[in-house]
Amino acid sequence: MQVNSLKLFGPRLLLAGSLVLVVVGAALFLRTDDKVETATPRQIRGYEFVGRGQLMGAVRRENEALIIRGEVSTARFEGLRRANPGLRFVNYEQAFALNVSEAGYARDRGWLATTCDGKEIHPANIPNVTLLDATIRTSLVWRTDLIASETRRGYDLNYLDTLRSFFPPNFYDELPCDVSDIEWLDASLETVELVRSKSGKPVIVNGSGLGSGRSYLEHKEEADRLVASADGVQIEHFLRSPNEEDEDIDLVEAINAAGKDAYVKCARSREACRSAFAKAGSLQRNYLHIRR
Repeated sequence: MQVNSLKLFGPRLLLAGSLVLVVVGAALFLRTDDKVETATPRQIRGYEFVGRGQLMGAVRRENEALIIRGEVSTARFEGLRRANPGLRFVNYEQAFALNVSEAGYARDRGWLATTCDGKEIHPANIPNVTLLDATIRTSLVWRTDLIASETRRGYDLNYLDTLRSFFPPNFYDELPCDVSDIEWLDASLETVELVRSKSGKPVIVNGSGLGSGRSYLEHKEEADRLVASADGVQIEHFLRSPNEEDEDIDLVEAINAAGKDAYVKCARSREACRSAFAKAGSLQRNYLHIRR
């Protein structure tokens, strides 16, 4: 159900055909001909990105899921679960982006992506990270072994960043030699499958073609394959472009129509994020992270 011009504060009555909206305080009431649905901030399921040094504070906040960067021991997970038994812990991994130690191991085996004249490739905005050539299957097996081993320490889900429905040239300082977009997509799909099977846990995907509604529409056929492979999808740039709200909401709905959860990362005001998130519906299965 899509609803336009919502405000979540102050008593208000809006009429739109057969739909009546009553907004009181922080609660949004969606009234149709045969039922009344409500959405409050407490009903919106939140999630956060945290480093391991921020964990205990984040565990005490009102979130349904934490996406964690950095290694966490099994013993520490036991303490975190005692502090908040219902919280879901998600292992954040940059699927094809290697840190210095990992890159050294892959370099010795010829597994790094390179230009046609042999230069290694790095994300333009992430220091000390090197691109894996995921089209080499032995490198993919090694990489997914590492990710799954980490997840099995006590996480509930995997989060795979930097997956590719197409290769985004502006994200990197160079282009890999003779590797097509479809090869990157196939490697991404296999990564999802291997991590899920090795870890025994669901997979949230993020990457090119999934960051916004506009990007999704421009690469829909390929992005739909990545959505279909996953258990959840993060939208990285929800509402980043004010004129593309409808496209971003459509992407949430497309993810839900495929039977997947949407993890919505929004950088606008709390009111704007919650309003657009509510318009997309399916509050019982989606998650919202408001970047402050």
